[in-house]
Amino acid sequence: MSISSLELFEGVPASIVAHIEKECTWQRYYAHETILDNGSQRPHGVYFLVKGEVEILKYGTRDQQQSVASLTAPDCFGEFGAVTGQPGSASVRTTTPCVVAEISSERFLELLDACPAASLYLLKKTVSLIKNLGDDSVMFHSAGRVLEAAHRNAILRSL
Repeated sequence: MSISSLELFEGVPASIVAHIEKECTWQRYYAHETILDNGSQRPHGVYFLVKGEVEILKYGTRDQQQSVASLTAPDCFGEFGAVTGQPGSASVRTTTPCVVAEISSERFLELLDACPAASLYLLKKTVSLIKNLGDDSVMFHSAGRVLEAAHRNAILRSL
């Protein structure tokens, strides 16, 4: 298994990727295991999903976890917390058996500093997420108007 297939490492010299692989802590998970719990104060690094699929969970109404996204290998998570130095805001649970490599936040930041291609990948990923959030906000706002109109019409029909 290798982290070299992650898009993050496109343009990163193979010798650096090999060095990073050696510094990772490797872990196998069964399906439905929690990798990260956003309620935990345990510091964590950046995770490279080498095999399998995970779901990203956030607390919604009534303190119930809601699945907000899924990731399929090869991908990574935890990188935003590493960059900001803040604890993560989501939990991550496997949906299939997974192989995950974790590297410390400090080493990840050194990678970004040494490899512009990795930094550019992370910047593109962040901009894409922000753009999608804006699109989702517009759809949510529009849906609110439709629901208001439907509610008003239902009240008028009941009179």
